[in-house]
Amino acid sequence: MKFYRFLYVIFGLIIIPFSCFSQDISYLNAFPDLDFNFPVEIQSSNDGSNRLFVVEQPGRIKVFPNKSNVSLEELTSFLDISTIVSYSAGQEIGLLGLAFHPNYAVNGYVFVYYIDQPNNYRINIARYQVDSNNSNILNPSSGIIIAQFTKNQSDSNHNGGKIAFGPDGYLYVSIGDGGGGGDPQGNGQNLNTVFGSLLRIDVDVDGSNPLETYPDLPN
Repeated sequence: MKFYRFLYVIFGLIIIPFSCFSQDISYLNAFPDLDFNFPVEIQSSNDGSNRLFVVEQPGRIKVFPNKSNVSLEELTSFLDISTIVSYSAGQEIGLLGLAFHPNYAVNGYVFVYYIDQPNNYRINIARYQVDSNNSNILNPSSGIIIAQFTKNQSDSNHNGGKIAFGPDGYLYVSIGDGGGGGDPQGNGQNLNTVFGSLLRIDVDVDGSNPLETYPDLPN
């Protein structure tokens, strides 16, 4: 049994542990000149640009070139929606997920998962598009909500937040049970609520998903 390389985000620093099963773990600071504000995820756009994107829970996504000597001056804001995101340090709310469309290199579509709070906490899945003049910026006015779910309780925790495209070209979304100790609303066992579910979303609503081969389209 062996451990393989993994990349972690700890205390705002990106570190890579190197170990095997019989050795102590050691760490290398991959980007020593950078730090981040409550990072929750790191992604690549897979468009050949060799950039990395770090999701900061308060509502920002940072982008930088994937090189060990990257400087702070090369770290820029890819998206800033901190004014619409509900965030408080130590709580499970904020900007929680990021996914690049499989055809991102052509359409420039990026999807995010965040929490806001108009009344009870609300889960939002939104699509943004890259700026036509600057590939390091998402156009903030391009935001479109594609799914939105208001929680049936006021607890701030158990929001899920991971989103990712599967090999079938659909967007998979993990939604928490909504919080509260012991799932007080029974959401995780209720097929009539979205909470406590894994969703599969066809974001190419014109039916042009080039990867779909199964004859039954999702509802």
